[in-house]
Order: sequence, then structure tokens, then C-alpha cells
Amino acid sequence: MSNNNFENKHPRAKDGKFTEKNRAESGLTLELEPNNYPEPKSTVSTAGRKMLSEIYDDAGTLESRVFRNGSDAGEAAKTHEFYRPNGRVWVRRYQGANRRLRSLRTPSEEIFNDDGSLRAVTYNPTKEQIAEHFANSNEKVALEKSYYDDGVLYREVYLERVEGESTIGWNTYRYSPNGKGQSVEWEEYPL
Repeated sequence: MSNNNFENKHPRAKDGKFTEKNRAESGLTLELEPNNYPEPKSTVSTAGRKMLSEIYDDAGTLESRVFRNGSDAGEAAKTHEFYRPNGRVWVRRYQGANRRLRSLRTPSEEIFNDDGSLRAVTYNPTKEQIAEHFANSNEKVALEKSYYDDGVLYREVYLERVEGESTIGWNTYRYSPNGKGQSVEWEEYPL
């Protein structure tokens, strides 16, 4: 049996890789597949939303869009979307009447992974909103949530009332990939 015959029968080289001669014959390519991820869902209603502006870089790549939100969007008058070079939404910022949104329930910013899954969300309530909330409720107030790539909660920052007291605490809670969490930082929040 000749060496040429052996090479013809085996499409891989000694290192396990396809040889140049056989790679093309195999039909395999090393091209990236296009990502067909769904558009990330908006926390704020998109009903009645109208685009106000688009900004492109010198190469013609979309950088950002600004939308005026419909009446179903509540406190968020405008949405600013910033895009990755691949055209996917990277950051959404919600704006109130004339400034960044300050609310207990509607986020001021959302950050997304390449696949459209949520990476982080930030809330930016005013001290007055926080004081009013804790005057009527003991429910915690979320300030920030961060997620692992697989969507599992990684870190949560929130305000909570110390049980049986009027003291409000700023708590940072970290989670392991299996979902088990522990408080890693606590400090009193002055109202």
C-alpha cells in the first residue's frame, strides 16, 4: 500500500486537522453563522412609539435611535437605544419629561447581551419616592440587578427596612450560578 493511497482514504492530517487539500473537498467552512436573536423586550410599552431620530457612524452603522413613547409607557416619555456594531440593542435608557427617568417601578437603564438577554437593569428613584414608599410599605426597593450570561441573577442592590425598625438599609446581595445568595455589603441609607 502506498503512502498516497493512505492519504486519499484519510481526510485528516496527523495533528487531527483537515489538510488544505481535503478541507475544500469536505464541504466544511469556518464562516460564522448569522445571529437571528429576537429583539430584546422593552420594560416600557412600545405601543404608539414613534422614532424621533437615528444616528449613524461614518461607515453607515446604526449607533442610536430616540423614540417618543406612547401614552401606555407611563412615566417614560422617551426611549434612547444604543446599538452594538452588529446592529443589536446594547443599552436602553428611559427619559422622563426632560431628564433621566426617576422611578421606583420603571428602570432608568437596561443593558443587554449580544443575544438580546438582559445583562443589567438600573432603577433611579428619588429620595422623596423612597421615603413615600417606606412610609406605606415594607417591600424592598430594587436599585440594580445584574445577570449571568445564562440569565441567572448574579447581583441585586436594593433598599429595605430593617425588621421592626425605621432604619432603611442599602443591601448588595450576590448569587452563585446555582442561585444561592448572600448579602455581601450593607449600609444605612440616609433619608
